[in-house]
Parts: sequence; C-alpha cells; structure tokens
Amino acid sequence: MNKSFEHITEENLIKNWIQFLKIQARLCFKKDISFMNRLGLKEWDHPILDFGCGAGAYSYLLSGHFPQSKIVATDINDDLLKKL
Repeated sequence: MNKSFEHITEENLIKNWIQFLKIQARLCFKKDISFMNRLGLKEWDHPILDFGCGAGAYSYLLSGHFPQSKIVATDINDDLLKKL
C-alpha cells in the first residue's frame, strides 16, 4: 500500500512534537518533584538551567513549582524555542 505524506507540513510536525513534549513533562514532573522533595529541595530559590528544554514545557512546570527561582531554558532547536 502506497501512502502519501505530502499533507504533513513542518508546522504540523512541530505542533505535534510540542504536544508530545508537554505530555512527557507532565508525566515525569510529579515523580521528579517527589524525588526533589526527598533531597530537601522543597523550597528552591536558586537559578535553574534547563539544557535541551525543547519547547520549554518542563521549564514552565518548574517555574510554577519554584516561583522564586529564575529558570534559564536553552535548546539547539530554534523552531521549538520560538514556540515558548
């Protein structure tokens, strides 16, 4: 069976990838915060650097959980960073 993927645009791929990253961040975040709490990091007021942040979904969750911290998010993919 021959299927054409001409209808798939780069913009749609980026949108789908961002949705995937948001879901992934939400799935991991609760366990990560639980682990941070066990390490005594309940109240973190130092800068946080997120290398490879993608579209910033995880950085966004961190900023809500640690509002007193400055979050610096960086990624090599400019297209994803433009969506922040």
